[in-house]
Amino acid sequence: MSQTTYDNFWNSLDGRPFKPDPALHDAGHAFMGGDMTSFYTSPNEPIFYLHHAGLDRLWWQWQNVDLANRLYQIGGKVNYQPPYGEVTLDYQLPYPGLATPWVTLRDAMDIRVEPYCYTY
Repeated sequence: MSQTTYDNFWNSLDGRPFKPDPALHDAGHAFMGGDMTSFYTSPNEPIFYLHHAGLDRLWWQWQNVDLANRLYQIGGKVNYQPPYGEVTLDYQLPYPGLATPWVTLRDAMDIRVEPYCYTY
C-alpha cells in the first residue's frame, strides 16, 4: 500500500507476461494451473472470479489510503499487442444489458456508485 502512484501499484501486482518475474496477479493464475494459466480460458475457472475479487479489494484498499488523490488514478495499455494505446478515464467499457451499453472508466472507478454500488 506504500506505492504512491497507480503505475507503481500495478507494477507491484502484475508480472508476466508484461514483466519477466511473476507477481501476485499472474502468480495466482499460475498457482491454480489448468484453465487459470491461459489468457483465453481463465474465466472458465470459478476461482478466477474470487482471485480477481481479491485483487479488486486490494486496489480499493490502496485507493483508500489517499482516496482524494488515488480514486481516479489509472494507467496502462489498451491492448496487449501493438498498437498498445494508453488507457484514459475516457476509455469506454462495454456494459451490455445496462441502460447504457458503454461506461467510461471515469464512471466505473468508484465502486460505491453505479454501475457497481458495493464496498468492502
